[in-house]
Amino acid sequence: MFASLFSSAQVTIEHLTFKVNNLGQYQVLSTDGVDLYSAKGVLLKHYSEDLLGEVTSLDRSSSLESLLFYEDIPAFQILDNTLSPHGRLYDLNLADLQNVTIVCMSNDNTFWAYDAVTLEMLRFDNTFKILERSGNLAVIIGREIKPNSMLVSGDRVYLADEIEGLFVFDLFANFLIHIPFEGLVDFDVVERWIYMTDGKVVERIDNKGMRSQVLDSVIEESILCLDIEANSIYLGDGNIIRKRLLNSLFH
Repeated sequence: MFASLFSSAQVTIEHLTFKVNNLGQYQVLSTDGVDLYSAKGVLLKHYSEDLLGEVTSLDRSSSLESLLFYEDIPAFQILDNTLSPHGRLYDLNLADLQNVTIVCMSNDNTFWAYDAVTLEMLRFDNTFKILERSGNLAVIIGREIKPNSMLVSGDRVYLADEIEGLFVFDLFANFLIHIPFEGLVDFDVVERWIYMTDGKVVERIDNKGMRSQVLDSVIEESILCLDIEANSIYLGDGNIIRKRLLNSLFH
């Protein structure tokens, strides 16, 4: 895969999505696996497991580890910052969780998943013991949703729906708040701030759902994905990842 340094504020790397680790390196999901790039866009390592099929998501809940989800199995694998597997492959069929469509990391070596048949969120440990479950979200929320991503930050779990926006839960799977955002493409959470994009603008909202600021003046291209790390926001359009300092955009 081709990558080159375009300027001090951006790198050219083809990507479906990406995350930035605590070393400022890019972990990039592409059609043929996951790649690790330096902060200057130099390819350092490639990881793929052909027997497992396509990686459908890259969880960015942690800057120290990555969770790769293989929805077709379904199963997930944890990688460290060097893209080396950390522990075994977690085959969800062994836990009768074959209808899971989303998985992300949580606190204390636990995980969250969304079951598309029972319409509930589940938290389980590394032995697949169920620790928390939300119950049917269509009943709890009052509408049927189609979540496509999930993220844990602090003591909150964020479940994203492209049409409805974000649904926020505590770590006991209790529903707290709905933050409407039509056309949600991607989001990230840092401390009390939620950064959301519809592909055209980036909006910063506090985790109580109070609108804060909309960023649109520095967006050169459409936004496919974003990530927040070390006081910077990284915006990806599928080919270029641009880095901007948060303090220069949001005050």
